[in-house]
Amino acid sequence: MKYRGESFSDLGSKIKAIRDELGMTQKELSEGIVTRNMLSRIENGEALPSLSTLSAIADRLSVPVGYLLDDHDDGTKLKNERLLAMIKKEFSTGNYALCLQFLSGLEYFPEEKDVYTVRSMYLLGVEKMNNCAPIKEAQKLISDALKREELLEKHMINEGKAYRALLDGFAFSPESGNEAQFISRISKYAVSSSDIATFSKFIELSDKRSADELMIAAKMSIYENSAYASLTDAIIRIKQGNHKAAYTGLVEANSGIIPSPIRCYLLTLLEKMSVALSDFEKAYSYMNERKLLVSKLLKKV
Repeated sequence: MKYRGESFSDLGSKIKAIRDELGMTQKELSEGIVTRNMLSRIENGEALPSLSTLSAIADRLSVPVGYLLDDHDDGTKLKNERLLAMIKKEFSTGNYALCLQFLSGLEYFPEEKDVYTVRSMYLLGVEKMNNCAPIKEAQKLISDALKREELLEKHMINEGKAYRALLDGFAFSPESGNEAQFISRISKYAVSSSDIATFSKFIELSDKRSADELMIAAKMSIYENSAYASLTDAIIRIKQGNHKAAYTGLVEANSGIIPSPIRCYLLTLLEKMSVALSDFEKAYSYMNERKLLVSKLLKKV
């Protein structure tokens, strides 16, 4: 017997093959759709599912109904469709390294493959930068992604150029106390309203303006990441000579997710504020923490 051109056995075999590949049991696939016994009969080519049942099964297997019914599919296209569905799912949950691993095996859908590859590279580079992986790892991923910037979202292009400048500046001059110089220089690359752009422009002003002027600038600075807001406020407190409040703000900022070169800047400021508060033990601890971080960031890969 045939079902829109698909023999019972072929249709059932495809369902079983996909289910097995996903590591799904008959109970997991059938639950809420058909009985386990009916699913077994469908997979063995002994029963014909209704279109609504077939649609529900396809949805749970993350494949289009058409691929279960396509009699001309040699299996490769179906496999790649499932693979692309898995890639999209992993991408949406932030598993960019896993996406790149899956994308290397994708043979169909070249346009979507290129888009997801470039965007996964960029986002993995940002992730590595924020997680304090060696600078060269983040640099390469972000730089390689920017070579295909037409496949990136606009905010990724602007932000990526700023991040690359930040990483390049730190790699060239990682000395403690010098961070503000390379952070402020990235403002010319940061043309968007991203956090890194807003913060770099604030740092550029910090040496030239009074605390009151910086407070006005801070009120105009809108951050998605609260760590930047805490750091901005701490810098103003330092200008005011309120070292205790500055230290509290720096500790709060240090608990957030920020690019590794900016974390080095934070640790430099924490060391200075600890000295100003005569807490030399903490100052020594922050100094060593920064040294270890720099060593990790400059590690050859």
